[in-house]
Amino acid sequence: METGKTGKYFKYAIGEIILVVIGILIALYLNNLNEQLATQAKTDIILEDVLNELTVNIKKIDDEIAYYHRKDTVYWVTQFNKVTKETFLNPKTRSTFWSMTTKSKAFELANDAYSLLITNSADLPLKYKPILADLKFLNTTVKKNLERFENEVFLSAKYNITYKANNFPWFSDNTKAGYDGEFNYMLTDFRYRNQVAFTHNLVVDNHFANAMRYRSKAIGCYMTIQKFLNKQNLENGFSISKERSKPFVGSYKLITEIRKDSFFEELKRYKQFKIFQVNNRLYFSAIGDSTKQEVIPFSKHQIVVNPADFFTLSVKEKDTILQTNSEVNYIKLAPEND
Repeated sequence: METGKTGKYFKYAIGEIILVVIGILIALYLNNLNEQLATQAKTDIILEDVLNELTVNIKKIDDEIAYYHRKDTVYWVTQFNKVTKETFLNPKTRSTFWSMTTKSKAFELANDAYSLLITNSADLPLKYKPILADLKFLNTTVKKNLERFENEVFLSAKYNITYKANNFPWFSDNTKAGYDGEFNYMLTDFRYRNQVAFTHNLVVDNHFANAMRYRSKAIGCYMTIQKFLNKQNLENGFSISKERSKPFVGSYKLITEIRKDSFFEELKRYKQFKIFQVNNRLYFSAIGDSTKQEVIPFSKHQIVVNPADFFTLSVKEKDTILQTNSEVNYIKLAPEND
């Protein structure tokens, strides 16, 4: 009789213990789940800040495209010997020409939200690791390359100012004779022409090209984060409406004669290409080449093809023409020839 009671009590005790253990396990699971949800919620908030940061950085670059277009224009006008004294006196052009070799620009791209994400990276859910890798590459490789060229541009501008101060009396001469001396230097001295060429290579072909590379990678990171956060309809500054892209979309054919004295230009020049739109982004692709490059309109009639090819759209005798700053012309083909 006692044995039976003991057995019942023993079974009851075991049942109680099992229930307690199950309760503890459930509590631990719920606590762990709550921690995971809290971590994910915190991560999502930081990632939203990263999205905003990327948007601001992309806009900073877009806002300066026209500045680099002007630098590119100065180079080509100088190359074609089209600079005159009036060029330096014209209110519309003088600032760009005067400061071509003596002015630098820094984008000062932010990365505070990214730094906060790195600080909390140990707690990131596994699904966010690919995003972290892309952002690390953007901020530790691409951004640093851009900043390196920003420093090079600054040092070059500083050197050019110092060179003028140390070598030419007109540098501090505010009289007419002083200005005439500087005009003569910029119009006839091969050293100034070489400075313009060097500055163009540094500022446009390297600094701006790296800014465009950052922009492209930043948009890629933006789109990935947007998908993870399930926020597909966010407003951003890099989407291009069909109305804005319509004047540029189409196929184009080379109509400029090849310069016999320019082997490099002959190699670089496209014979035919098309501009097309995909998902609110505009792209350029040479005929016969499967690769595509992004196209960014920076005015009603002007675009830049990544990384640093500038085009201006115009209509001449009913023909739509795209012209590069190097005066290479392409005619837009009729739709049936696309």
